[in-house]
Amino acid sequence: MASKLVSEKLVKCFVNTLNDAFKADPKAIKKLFGTRVKVNKDIINGDLIVDENDTLGIVGVINGMIGIHSDYAICAVYDEKDKMIGFDFD
Repeated sequence: MASKLVSEKLVKCFVNTLNDAFKADPKAIKKLFGTRVKVNKDIINGDLIVDENDTLGIVGVINGMIGIHSDYAICAVYDEKDKMIGFDFD
């Protein structure tokens, strides 16, 4: 079982920083967080969060680092029109 080194308070700070960046330049943050790259088996079998197409994005990197030390996950939040509106965690 992983130790709980990442607290809820720290995850809230991460989310606040992401939301501040999103508010400052939503176009750039949407583009950055929408970028995905194909990864090899070493990454797929590691701690980072890879999708079913074996691609990795920034959220997968962040959650891979947070998830090995806590039960929290950060996610991008979208409205009913599928427009990105910020970040949250659960």
